Amino acid sequence: LGAIMRMPAEMGAAARRLRPDLVYSLLLANANLADTGALFNATAVTTAGGHANLTTAVLGPTGLKAAITAMGKYRENGTVLNIKPRFLIVPFALQWTAKEILTSTAQAYTAAAAAATPSQYYTANVLMSEGLTLVVDDRIGAAGVTDPTTNTARTGLDTNWFLSAGGPRTVRVAYRRGTNRQPQIRSFMLDRGQWGMGWDINMDIGAKALDYRGLHKSTGAG
Repeated sequence: LGAIMRMPAEMGAAARRLRPDLVYSLLLANANLADTGALFNATAVTTAGGHANLTTAVLGPTGLKAAITAMGKYRENGTVLNIKPRFLIVPFALQWTAKEILTSTAQAYTAAAAAATPSQYYTANVLMSEGLTLVVDDRIGAAGVTDPTTNTARTGLDTNWFLSAGGPRTVRVAYRRGTNRQPQIRSFMLDRGQWGMGWDINMDIGAKALDYRGLHKSTGAG
């Protein structure tokens, strides 16, 4: 009886995983947008399909500052967008590095870096004031995630990291009207020679990458 009663809870947990599975599958699949360019690519924006939002910088103050600067310089038909990232997304392998970068009150330099820039041996950690929210999710790690729409394995890297501005310039998640963004669970009794109970579950949800300018990716390969 205990095993049977656990089934609805397990089905609900699976439905709860559906949304992040969809979103991270989109980020890792890196499909083309309407402009024919991959969601993440290193091509200059002056070239057709170019997004210039893919780098190889390791997760660190230098790479993170460069990514934030690149997002802030995007324009749309000549209009300055001033996009600022809200989220830093990392796999579990990078969580401690990310926490140290975002929460340290000061930034220390190596002896070699200090010799090159002696006036900056100790300096305030300006990244701390950027207000980035850290999101740790191993779906973007080396093990990856299974795409719910195709059952395709989407693998990431233990070194890759993402910046997201949130909002309409990233990934749009939509639900069928009238569902209250919740899964619909039904129970039923077996009959006609069968004895027992059953459940089924339905969740109408979709996700689509709409724009590249609110997203930045680094493979972290250095």
